[in-house]
Amino acid sequence: MNEPAHADGAGSIGRVLEATISRFTCVCHALDGAPPLGTLVLVFEGGPAVYGVVADIRTQSIDPGRPLTPRGGPEDDRETVLAQNPQIPALLQTAFEAIVVGHRRDGGVRRYLPDSPPRIYARVRACTAAETAEFFHGFEFLPLLLAAGPLADQVIAACLRRAAAAMPAHPRAFLVQAGRALAHELAEEPERLAAVFGQIRSVAAG
Repeated sequence: MNEPAHADGAGSIGRVLEATISRFTCVCHALDGAPPLGTLVLVFEGGPAVYGVVADIRTQSIDPGRPLTPRGGPEDDRETVLAQNPQIPALLQTAFEAIVVGHRRDGGVRRYLPDSPPRIYARVRACTAAETAEFFHGFEFLPLLLAAGPLADQVIAACLRRAAAAMPAHPRAFLVQAGRALAHELAEEPERLAAVFGQIRSVAAG
């Protein structure tokens, strides 16, 4: 069974509109409907389920040829501007980019790239706490995030903080294990390692 629970669409937050073997873009059903940075998400149909970590979020005009223009005066707050221009939300969409960190095969989690990208128009949802805990039993996916670009360290820190929150019984023990795995991967980059640790230290101390 390649597709875990919720294949009926419960909890779907959007659909894949762009995909490569290493990342995908999901356009959300609702404006401002993206999960937070670092959230583990799942493409749960169209082939083997694919795991991704939210690495970027954007809200923009649906039509690139019609960019938004400023509305309202300096005294108008956001709610006033939207009330005076009710058409604006229909012209916008929220999307997020996710780094592929694994997939499901033969009933188990594989923390490396799948054989093919997620399918276009496949639905995406946030992983449950149980699925998050299952995925983070191992850290073989870390090299995929470490190579994710200029925001990689912030994404990794956010990802580990959110994963720790899914394990309320032992968040500190989880972060100690994650720290050891990171230290192995970044053994030759001590400054980078220290920067990532600095972003998760408050959680580990809790």
